[in-house]
Amino acid sequence: MVEPWLTPFLQIIHFASERTIVRAASQKFDAFATMTHYEADTYFPWLAAGDSILKSVDENFVSVVKKRGFGKLNFVGKPKK
Repeated sequence: MVEPWLTPFLQIIHFASERTIVRAASQKFDAFATMTHYEADTYFPWLAAGDSILKSVDENFVSVVKKRGFGKLNFVGKPKK
């Protein structure tokens, strides 16, 4: 799975996307800010629930790959038997 994850990189992206001049200069930042605005009810609680999400993943899967970086969680696992 690849999921958004609150990393320092993502915090910088959030900060930049809240700046009018950055949004005006970059369609990607504008699209990101628009997404976070309309998906805020699910997006921000998901980011805040990192510990409980990892706990659930670790309880149910054997981790093959688990990397956090650049605002994402990359996880590959096998179901626990």
